[in-house]
Amino acid sequence: MQTQTKPPEQTEHNDEVVALSNQTQFSAEEPLFEEPPSFVEEKDPALVAAEQKKNARTKKILFIAAAIFIGLIVISVFLMKPQQRRRLLTGKTAETSAQTQARTDELKKRLDEVNQDFQAADPSKSDLPIPPVEMNIYIDQPAASF
Repeated sequence: MQTQTKPPEQTEHNDEVVALSNQTQFSAEEPLFEEPPSFVEEKDPALVAAEQKKNARTKKILFIAAAIFIGLIVISVFLMKPQQRRRLLTGKTAETSAQTQARTDELKKRLDEVNQDFQAADPSKSDLPIPPVEMNIYIDQPAASF
């Protein structure tokens, strides 16, 4: 038995054809569920120290600004008139009974008007007759207008 050997150019060409014809081969070659390599960047200790110092200074400024803002709110509450302070803290306004009664009367009057409008708009109590309907429709004549 003698095997035929092909020239190297033809063997390479056949390998390329086989590789190109198998279109699902890439999935077997793809490394699945692997994390890409991560590169840890080494930082200069002097830069890290300067950045931490800058962050600490920024935090200190923010803390001072928040304290000043809260202090201004507290001072403004104490400088108000006592009646305004009470209304601000309780959330209630001091109305007289006459003002309350007047508002209640206005609301009841408006509610009665809306209720009357609602009853007047009831379509079941409408006295309008059903409009006449022409039962004959002609294609060659225009529609009759009423």
